[in-house]
Amino acid sequence: MTDPERKPQSGPTVACEGSVAQLQCEVISVTSATYGRRDQKTCIAGRPANQITNVQCSRSSDSVGQRCNGKQLCNVEASNSMFGDPCVGTYKYLEVEYICYGEFRFVHKLKLVQLELAKSL
Repeated sequence: MTDPERKPQSGPTVACEGSVAQLQCEVISVTSATYGRRDQKTCIAGRPANQITNVQCSRSSDSVGQRCNGKQLCNVEASNSMFGDPCVGTYKYLEVEYICYGEFRFVHKLKLVQLELAKSL
């Protein structure tokens, strides 16, 4: 049985280099984020072959989770200035997987924390 307050996304959110990934739901929880290139099919429109052949260049990033977790809306730029350049000369993309939590679960946890805090005073 699935958790009714957890709504998994139907696949990752992808933003090509130079564009912005927009994550949106009741409460965002990033499970993984990578910047680079892992295949020759994603973000290839108008790109010469030499910019998409290196598929062994990506790095995972904790910064997307740090920036977006707990928010309803989060924009992240897919750029070398944001993530560094894991492969010079290769056209890259940002791939983010995240889970949406319902507002009830978030508020419930917040109230539990407030209750525990009140008991400790």
